[in-house]
Amino acid sequence: MTTVCRKPGWNGAIRKMQFVRPIHLLFQEEIGTRVILQIGGVVVKMSHKIEMEQKIKELVEQITSQPFVADLNNLYREGIHGIGHIYRVLLLVQKLCELEKCPVSQRQILEFCAIFHDIGRTDDGVDDSHGQNSIDILKEKHYFGLAHSLIFVDYVIVNHCKNDRIAYGDVNRYDFENEQIGEALYLLKFFKDCDNLDRFRLGDFDKSYLRLPNSHKLINTAEELNNKIDI
Repeated sequence: MTTVCRKPGWNGAIRKMQFVRPIHLLFQEEIGTRVILQIGGVVVKMSHKIEMEQKIKELVEQITSQPFVADLNNLYREGIHGIGHIYRVLLLVQKLCELEKCPVSQRQILEFCAIFHDIGRTDDGVDDSHGQNSIDILKEKHYFGLAHSLIFVDYVIVNHCKNDRIAYGDVNRYDFENEQIGEALYLLKFFKDCDNLDRFRLGDFDKSYLRLPNSHKLINTAEELNNKIDI
């Protein structure tokens, strides 16, 4: 079966792709499909931006067990740190969770971080303080619902934009139990890898910065996501 799709910016050009069974990803539902893309032999269907935002809201409500009424257009910047970046990092988080066999509790923390890690940005430049700004906004707006996991979310989002030496040392500023410190550092490394995998959009991806062995298995997927998802 062959699917024909049009993509804005192609000046009416038509592209054909072979439809195969989709893998289980968050946005595989067939809702107003705008473009069909193929990753590693598997077709992923991407909905319109407004429908994607609805899926993000639904995921937040599932994680926090509370209504999420924020306007995502007011949370995300346009451009390289906009919803396209959020979407790709979220997919990479989900895929790496599968490879790492993460429990649901860790998966939800990492998905939450993917959705909100850059809402504190005020520009697209180098900024090691926007993670703290993001946490401040989350607390101000009362978006948290994972009460038992707030300390992990706080640590990962605040430190995702800092260099590793400072970020790892920062774990001592938090009231982690001794047995939680290793998990906190693991979650930070995991999330930093997913964020770094989306640097194909900036043209400066460097695999030597990846921290987890399984992250290297997602390099091709990350590159294809960058080439195909242009939101």
